[in-house]
Order: sequence, then C-alpha cells, then structure tokens
Amino acid sequence: MRLHTTIIAALLCVTNLLATQPERRLFDFERREGDPRPKLTPPSPSPRGEGKGEGAVTPSPAGKGPGVRSVHPSPSIPLRSGEGRVRSKAPGWQPNGIIVCDTANCSLPKIVPDGNSGAIVCWTENHRGADSVNRYSDDIYAQRVDSGGNFVWASQGVPVCSLSGSWSNYPAMISDGRGGAIIAWEDNRGGLGYTRVFAQRLDSLGNRLWTENGVLVCNQMSGYVDLCTDGQGGAIIAYVDGRDQANTSDNIYAQRIDSAGNPVWAIDGVPVCTADSIQFWPFISSNRNGGAIITWWDDYRNGGTNMDACGQMLNSLGNIKWTINGETFSTKPGNQKSFKSISDNNGDALIGWYDYSVLNSYMQCIDSNDIKQWGDTGVVIGNYSKINTDMMGGVL
Repeated sequence: MRLHTTIIAALLCVTNLLATQPERRLFDFERREGDPRPKLTPPSPSPRGEGKGEGAVTPSPAGKGPGVRSVHPSPSIPLRSGEGRVRSKAPGWQPNGIIVCDTANCSLPKIVPDGNSGAIVCWTENHRGADSVNRYSDDIYAQRVDSGGNFVWASQGVPVCSLSGSWSNYPAMISDGRGGAIIAWEDNRGGLGYTRVFAQRLDSLGNRLWTENGVLVCNQMSGYVDLCTDGQGGAIIAYVDGRDQANTSDNIYAQRIDSAGNPVWAIDGVPVCTADSIQFWPFISSNRNGGAIITWWDDYRNGGTNMDACGQMLNSLGNIKWTINGETFSTKPGNQKSFKSISDNNGDALIGWYDYSVLNSYMQCIDSNDIKQWGDTGVVIGNYSKINTDMMGGVL
C-alpha cells in the first residue's frame, strides 16, 4: 500500500510539473518549416527557437554603386563577441575571455558597447536560484564590463527578467545611448500557451528602469524580436505577430517604446506587413530620423517556391513611408531573402538581400519617398549577408 501511495504521489508531481509548462502555440512558419533557431544548451522543457546571430562581418569585394556611393571591404579584425575587447591580434582581457556567469547554464548572448570603451552583455540562463530545483523558468540576466575587463554590476549579472514559472528567451539588445541598454525578448508567462514580447531598460548602474520583469510590448501571440534605437532613449521593436493567422498567417508588426517604458504607437503595435501567407523573422535598424527600416527574412505571398525580398520604412509616428505591405526589392524567379539593412547618413535605406537562384547578394538604396536609387534590380555585392555604413557616404 505504501508503494502504491508513493507511485501515485510521484505521478501527481509529474502531472503538476507538466501543467506548469503549457505547450507553446506555434507560428505558421514553425509548423511549416520547423523552428530554425539554435536550441538553448542544455535543452529545457520549454520550446526553443533561435536568436538572430550577429556574426562577424565578411569583407565584400570592392565595387561601386552606380554613381551614388562606394561599396568597399571592411578591414578584417578578429573580434569575438562576449570574449573581451581585441585590439589588432592581442587580446585586451584574458586570452580565452572572461567568465561573465558560471552559476547557471547560459546561452544566446548579445553584446553592445556601454559608451565608455566597455560592453554590456545579456544572456538567457536555465533555472537560477530556487528554480534550479524545480526547473520552472528560464531567465535573462545582464552584466556590464569596463574597458579593463572588470565587472561593473553585481557578480553573475543583474536580472533583466527573473519571473518564476515562465520561460524568457531569445533576447535582442541595443545601447540606450546613455551608458545602459534596452533588451527585448519573448516569453510565455501567464499560461496562455504562446509567447509574447516584453522589454526592459537598464541604466548604467544596472538598475531596471521600467516595470519589474519587463513592460508588455505586444499582448498578441508574438516573438522573433529585433529592435533599434528611436534616437530619444527609447526603442522601436519589430516582431512576428500571429494575431492574423486565421486570415493572412504570420505577419510583421512594430511598436515604439519611449525612454520611460511607455508604448507610443497603437496598442499591440502597428502593422508593417500583413500580406497574404507568411512573413517571418524581421530585422530592424534606425533610419536616423526617429523611425526605422524593417526587412524580413521570409515572405511567402507569391508562393512557397518564390520568396521575394521586401522591406518597409516607418517614421517616428509609426506611419509607413513606402508601399503598403512593403517595397519589393526583387521579384525574380526562385527565392530571395532580405537581411538586416541600414540607413546612410542621408536617411536613405541601404537594403540587402540574398538571391538563392544565382548564389549572390544584392543591395539597393531607396529613399524615404520610395524611390530606388540604384536601378530596378540593385547592384551585386558578392556572396555576403552583412552590410554597414562607413559614415562617409560609402558602404562596408
């Protein structure tokens, strides 16, 4: 009898544990293609996805845009995110990097400058503290490191979101321009069965400036987040949104959060692209005028075997500047996928995409009035997927 009681009690414990981990509702893209993002290490009971990696910029071949601005290679400098500052080939900190956190299993780090020759690092970690026993949560922490490799904030980092019983994953981060950082992520708090987007701002001392455990950016099914500065201490946050799955499938939305943590645009964000079928995995950068340039990786509106490269510009009020549902940069047969684009010092958008039919990358310059500057098809930049401005009218 005692054995039976023990078995029943164990089964009840397992049932209660599973009940606290609701199955995540999947975006249409994930049901179709599978979640493409790298898994957290080690695996935990919650569903996983991938953050957008910010690998090293690969030099592009020297070339010229058509009389507009130069395109030239970036110097090859061996920078390794999260492992310390590098000048030339000699490490500025310990040869193999400094340990930012070693009390929990950590993954998916992001890093930004702190404005004083140091850096701010954030990461997702598995089950710190009391939750390490019951494995009820994944949390997000952050640490600031000065130019000498010394920790500025509390040992093992400060909590960005440490809400028990939820999984806070896949952070994206930018500098707030004032020695701190703004971090956005997806998490499944509330037992809704799907993720939503939250954000937090840390000051230069590591204090949380917004609501504890983050302000709600979008109360709809949302994730796959990216963000950029709004130029005023706040952020513009882009994300995949599943609210229209019954009609148009996954779409791209965006929200602006001011420096105090208040949403500026419409509740739950403004539509960036709500075209038929799937639009997925947004990338965002500032247009340097209080707005943003948003591209997305997958756009299936013309069929699953003919993905096109598309993007949109928003102004500081959240109004679209280009064609409804985004400007299409390439409509060639086969698949073209946009990658993260930038603004030049004139406020024009420099848009890049990869063409799988010819295994080459292309770039287009388009102004705020939706006028293409480099012909109808753009210019070839080689087999690469990162671009940056040289701040002098050229492109790296």
